[in-house]
Parts: sequence; structure tokens; C-alpha cells
Amino acid sequence: MPELPEVEVIRRNVVRLVGGHTLTAVEVPDDEVVRAGRLESLVGLPLTAARRRGKFLLLDFGASHTAIVHFRMTGKLVQVIEGEGRKRRATLTFQGDVALAFVDTRRLGHIDVVERDAVAGFGLLATMGPEPWPVPLGAAALAGRFEGCPNPVKVAMMDQTRVAGVGNILASEACYRAGIDPRLRPARLSLAEWAALAEALCETCEVVVTAEEGGEVQYVNDGGPTEVDYFQVYQRAGRPCRGCGEPIAQLKQAGRATFWCPSCQGGAECRGG
Repeated sequence: MPELPEVEVIRRNVVRLVGGHTLTAVEVPDDEVVRAGRLESLVGLPLTAARRRGKFLLLDFGASHTAIVHFRMTGKLVQVIEGEGRKRRATLTFQGDVALAFVDTRRLGHIDVVERDAVAGFGLLATMGPEPWPVPLGAAALAGRFEGCPNPVKVAMMDQTRVAGVGNILASEACYRAGIDPRLRPARLSLAEWAALAEALCETCEVVVTAEEGGEVQYVNDGGPTEVDYFQVYQRAGRPCRGCGEPIAQLKQAGRATFWCPSCQGGAECRGG
């Protein structure tokens, strides 16, 4: 599913393709995709900015309105190419006949059209934590976001009220890069480990953005590659760890798969979890 890096790539693609262009037409064949406002109300307005907040894409039109795009599991905005047969939930056509389609295999994503001054307090955006990229969070600041949290650190990182934009992939990869056992409770981490985790979150985001930039993002759970070279542990269960050579392990946490190296990241047992 799209996490912070994938949404950032989509944002950059939107800016490259239609930044500053006027919206000339919309088609909304799926009447469930728009949950608030109307996309039609944006026709005739220029796309003045494309922003990102965590996993949300914010498209500013004119001086006063924003389309908030939540991609959920399989949603993405892609350039419409003549002859392609993908089913579109919505299509936005801009001057120059450049069109963007909202495609979403599982139909879980949605778009909300709101007034600009309401964006920060709209829905989940009102409670989101700080961004871990492009500048790493300080160790003390990151640790403070998890104070009193009873969940394992890998699970806790996916709570958007603590850190914005981190999902299952980023959480697994960051724990590995920081050498932290994903089963550890946040209270067990030292300040040095929080610093390593902050750096790992930022580094992982940068790696994915750099690798994906310029093309259409591909999601593993939507028919994309089942293994990606720049992932160190995600979807690599049973394969050799690139650090020590031991097999990558998989466990389930809060209903989601966690990939990790017990040799490079072990330690929960000796520290009491």
C-alpha cells in the first residue's frame, strides 16, 4: 500500500505533469470515490500546488479549495494513456489534454474536496504526528511520541498520530536499518536507539523515493514486484540477510507481517520485551 515515499512520488509526478495547469473537465464514474464536496466544483481552477501530509495527497486548486486524496491500499493517480483499459474511479483532465486517472483496484481510496482553511483539521489530518522525512526527527522528539505506549515499537510506528506516513513496510525496514528488535516495547529503547531509528526512517524514505521517482509507483499488493532490491527485509522471509547471511524471519504483529533478522536485530528476550 502507498506509504509516505510512494505518495511523495505520486505528488512529484502530478507536479511534473500538470502543475500550474487549469482543470478543464472531470469524470466520476464511481459515485463512491468522492466523499465530501464535488470534483466538478474545481473545473476552471488552476492546480496551484500539490502537497503531501503523511499518506495523504493534497491538491490545491485556485486560491481556496483543496482535493484531499487518500489512496488507502491500492489507489494511485496515473497519467491516462490512450488505449489503456484500466478501470478509472475518477479522471481529471487539464489544459493541454493531459489527464490523470484515480485507479484503485480494491476501491478503498477516496477524495474529499474542502475549503483550504479546513484542511489541517479535516478527518485524520487533524491528529497526525510529525513527518520523519526529509529531515530526521531528533531522538528525544521521536522518543517522546511513544511515551507510555504499550505496543511493540514496530506496531507503534504505524500509528499515524505518533509519526505520519509510516506503514508496515517502512516500519519493518527502519527497525532493520536501526538494528532494533521489532518486538521491543518503546520504553526499552535507549536514546541512541531512538536516534538510530529516526535516521533509519528518514534514510528508508529517501531510498524508496529515489528508486521510484519518475515512473508510476508499483504496489506489491496490487500486482507489483514481490521483491524489491532496495528493501532489506520486507518480503524476504527465508532469504539471506544482507548483513549477516542468516535467514530473514517473519512474524505476525497486530495482524500484519513483520520481516526481520533475529541475528542483527535480536534482543527483546534479554531486555524483557
